Amino acid sequence: MEDIRLRPTSPEATQTFEQFYEENWLGYVQRAYLILRDRAAAEDVAQDVMLQISGRWSEILEPRAYGYRCTINGAIRMAKKHRRTLPPPREQVHGEFEYLADVIDRLPLRMRVIVVLKYFDDLSHDEIAEVVGCRPGSVGPTLNRAIKRLSKEIER
Repeated sequence: MEDIRLRPTSPEATQTFEQFYEENWLGYVQRAYLILRDRAAAEDVAQDVMLQISGRWSEILEPRAYGYRCTINGAIRMAKKHRRTLPPPREQVHGEFEYLADVIDRLPLRMRVIVVLKYFDDLSHDEIAEVVGCRPGSVGPTLNRAIKRLSKEIER
């Protein structure tokens, strides 16, 4: 795994944790929500991530990237453990995000995670493979299948 110590040249080196929290909290909640479709569970994941980061703030090389990775991994773990027991999506999220979340929720977990990482976090196939724990060559085909499924869902 990459070195996560803070470099003095990092733009986040001069940022306080409180500033970081304000700028990133909602993004972490949204990404976890896209995977879990439960606001309380998404906030739990984001809170756990922020606690991890705050405890290691002076050591982390790139807190934003580290936080996104922890958020996705935390949401995946929670989805695998609790997916059947989480309530069905009832919460209304406003605007385009609501529609996208509803459509993305219909995908299997692995596809859902790959779509979120690609289109919401703009990660490369190699970065996605590292987060998901698969070979980079399997990201493209999985993403293509997800896009086909999403296209069919949107047409309905």
